Amino acid sequence: SEHMYYLNDAGALLKKVNGQGQPVTSSVQVLTQYVKLRDAFRAVVAAQRDAETTDADLAAARAKMGKAYDTFTRQHGPLHKRANAVAMLDDAFGPAVLAIETWNADTQKAGKAAIFTKRTVNPQTPVTRADSPAQALSVTLAETGVLDWPRIANLLDVDVDEAKARLLADRRVFELPDGHFEITEQYLSGRVRDKLALAKAAADLDPKFESNVTALEAVQPADLPSERIAVHLGAPWVPVSVVNDFLGHVGGRSLVAQYRPALAEWAVTSGEWRSSSGGNARDWETSAAGLQQLMDATLNNQQVVVRDRDGKAVPDATIEAQAKQDQLRKEFSRWAWDDAARTTLLGRRYNDAMNATALAVYDGSHLQLPGMLDAWREKLKPHQVNAIWRAILSGNTYIGHTMGAGKTVVLSAIAMEYRRMGLAKKPVIVIPKQTLSDYSRFAEF
Repeated sequence: SEHMYYLNDAGALLKKVNGQGQPVTSSVQVLTQYVKLRDAFRAVVAAQRDAETTDADLAAARAKMGKAYDTFTRQHGPLHKRANAVAMLDDAFGPAVLAIETWNADTQKAGKAAIFTKRTVNPQTPVTRADSPAQALSVTLAETGVLDWPRIANLLDVDVDEAKARLLADRRVFELPDGHFEITEQYLSGRVRDKLALAKAAADLDPKFESNVTALEAVQPADLPSERIAVHLGAPWVPVSVVNDFLGHVGGRSLVAQYRPALAEWAVTSGEWRSSSGGNARDWETSAAGLQQLMDATLNNQQVVVRDRDGKAVPDATIEAQAKQDQLRKEFSRWAWDDAARTTLLGRRYNDAMNATALAVYDGSHLQLPGMLDAWREKLKPHQVNAIWRAILSGNTYIGHTMGAGKTVVLSAIAMEYRRMGLAKKPVIVIPKQTLSDYSRFAEF
């Protein structure tokens, strides 16, 4: 491996850099013994992961590692001795080797970790049969993170169509109108109002989607009443018709508002005169800034700046214009709820557009996390395995757990699962430089 120390056939210490062996001139004696210990340690790890390794073979590998450790510490002191650790951490496997030694920084005392006396990793035994559709789904998701129908069918000893039927009956998965399938926690989360509309349209054509409709209706967010909805000029969810009605209300009966979703931009232009009752535009504009300019800027969340012919800002006129903008904003927020039909329209539009998401509930209890030390896996809390599973499913996850809640092990497990499942070829964990050494030692579980 790159950036790894090794001994050539003549016993000389080299380091692989850019694919070539480079002679090592510093800490040669320490690193020579380190290489022997590292290789013995890797042999123990490989033996633990091999299901065919006998207890006698594993004991022999442990004894060889123990002898290498004793030789190293007798000649050079604990692995965690600063000079030793600095030299070892320049090797790709340095952090892993440091992890086989317990170290008390206060007393400067070292000891052998559990790997010297007992199995710390058990071989992964392939599952060949599942007792239920739920178990088959869990096994498959733990292996690959996706719905693998041939694998699920094999575990249940049925054909693929029967496997789908059983999981659908148990509501572990849902069929989408486009023919694809999603696991329940994915389907019943996200933009569930949009999903419900699609499901209803599909159910009109095929009754089998009625179960989708029923399930989605159960997770719809409760509608927010008008008193809990803040409506602002320029909000993209506000219907254009409402903005144009407001223009008429403030005297802009010849002005027309348009919204361009692709640009997220409003535009107010001159149009045909609309005969409707409303206020006087002069009450809402200034001598230097007309209603069209004020409304266009306000809808786009911009402040009007009045300038003279030389392009210089005119302070008093600018202050007056911006005060009118504030008046328009306040009047719109009041006027918007001043009509029953408009209140119903705005409430429905807001809830459909902005209050349309259901949070997913992630359950990572099925994860096996092959390769993780048994001692660590047994300590994992539900919030940790759920966070790992969330990252696998979503691909973009913020883990806002408090300090001490175990984010380091979660991040490391996510990276390892991504690589094992083929979701990423080379996962990268980016951390502050000053914590690199501590993280590396901790993460070697």
